[in-house]
Amino acid sequence: MHPPEEIERRRAACQAAILRAFDDDLDAVRAALLATADATRLDGDRPENRGERGALSSQGALAGALAARLEQLTADRAAVAALRPGPRLRPGVGAFVEAESEEGDVATWWIAPGASGQRLLPDVLAVSPSAPVGRGWLAAEIGESVVIGPRTWTVVAFR
Repeated sequence: MHPPEEIERRRAACQAAILRAFDDDLDAVRAALLATADATRLDGDRPENRGERGALSSQGALAGALAARLEQLTADRAAVAALRPGPRLRPGVGAFVEAESEEGDVATWWIAPGASGQRLLPDVLAVSPSAPVGRGWLAAEIGESVVIGPRTWTVVAFR
């Protein structure tokens, strides 16, 4: 068990680490979107070659997917940036979930929008509230068990 000030230090470190990861992802998606725009014809002429028309159609689909990803990353980053310190006594976004496996291993997950299983601290794994694992933690109460892969974890605390 960590004292409250240590928990808040850990929460701030996790928040900073995932914000850096979002910034890296946003830079990569913006660069890919620019590269896609550069490769797309803007002269308005319909290509005569069927292969070129197919490539142009694929470029448009890729640009649309990248734009949607950029929007989602931006929203997730804003949601994480808006998280405030303070204890979490129930499962929810921004909460640490401390759990113990049947084998006696102890692990900590941090519930954060847009998280994708990043190891933010040596002993903290980030999980999205929309991921199956995140949904499992959000539905759990202290003392309840959640199956993750081949292991069963019992919730010890929410912080």
